[in-house]
Amino acid sequence: MPNTRRRVIVASLAAGLLSLFVLAGTALANHFPGSATTVTNGDIDGTENEFRVPMVGAYNFCKPLPAPAPPGPDSTHGTVDFDGDTIPGEPGDAAGIPGESCSRDGPSKGARLQSSNVVIGRNAEGFAVIEVTNNADGDGTPNEPDDADVYLYGNGTDVRCAKVDIENSCSAGEVDYNPDTSASPYTGGPGDANDPPTPRCTTLVTCSLSGDGTASAEIPRSSTSQGNRAVRITDHFNKRTDVPLTACNTTKPGDVRWPASDTHPPFCAGTTIDLPFPVPVVCHPDGSLTLAPGSTCGINTSANAIVPRATLLGKQAIVMIGQIQIYENGENGLREYGPGGTGDDKLMSTQGITVP
Repeated sequence: MPNTRRRVIVASLAAGLLSLFVLAGTALANHFPGSATTVTNGDIDGTENEFRVPMVGAYNFCKPLPAPAPPGPDSTHGTVDFDGDTIPGEPGDAAGIPGESCSRDGPSKGARLQSSNVVIGRNAEGFAVIEVTNNADGDGTPNEPDDADVYLYGNGTDVRCAKVDIENSCSAGEVDYNPDTSASPYTGGPGDANDPPTPRCTTLVTCSLSGDGTASAEIPRSSTSQGNRAVRITDHFNKRTDVPLTACNTTKPGDVRWPASDTHPPFCAGTTIDLPFPVPVVCHPDGSLTLAPGSTCGINTSANAIVPRATLLGKQAIVMIGQIQIYENGENGLREYGPGGTGDDKLMSTQGITVP
């Protein structure tokens, strides 16, 4: 039975998202270092313009503390006696990156996920992709009006409930994680560890029909609060607020996006404060609530779907993107990460690698 509690208040989320994300462009002059690239037929410099990272479970940190203040490290990582002959320090005896660690069974309670609501399976796999295009309509003719967009997609497999939790639709521990049992907007299938769910979601309302988590990013050492620091944009798409008219606000010849009557168009160079960009994540149970693997949780949408006209053709930008992160719905089962949220949603996955 679908959960009748709304997992997201679309109006308030949209208000929190009314900020520009990534501005794809054509081959225009660019005044910012490190961005002299050209988007051609959806690609940059003839290669696929794609930022792709693997995703892993997010574990708690082990914080070095001066003894005897608990719960500091209670073990060490690696070994200095790899051959086991009880003579440490011989050539080739070192293995592993040396350092202090927090053990799972000791007082420091290490090796635990930051979320106490989900379990990530041993064989779970995940990925996240951010891909710029200037042929969003897919007709093979780039640089048409509204052709600029940024695709956002990814998936994570084997996500399960960690405990009995009625608010998260968890009837027992280790069952498939699926807190919002409303119908999924991805009617074509959940995808897998290599492919996202389908079809691509094209509006925020549709993407929010079932919300089991939130994809976002976190810029380190940001001046803004957690949940509000996904992207930092530097571009020529800013309007001065301290003066009525400046030289940088002059409309460029041939630019028809703003009427001639607008004597103060947004053409100034500037850098934004760190901005939020939460995207709804949808989980699909694998068909058996009690047998492995667990749910496959993912997204398949775009910047313009989440915020209409977030990208505009020709408005090139440098976009600093934080560490990609996935949050579950917290103890109350509601998707609330981001501006105006309760802080109840916990980090469950982040970018990283799995070493066999």
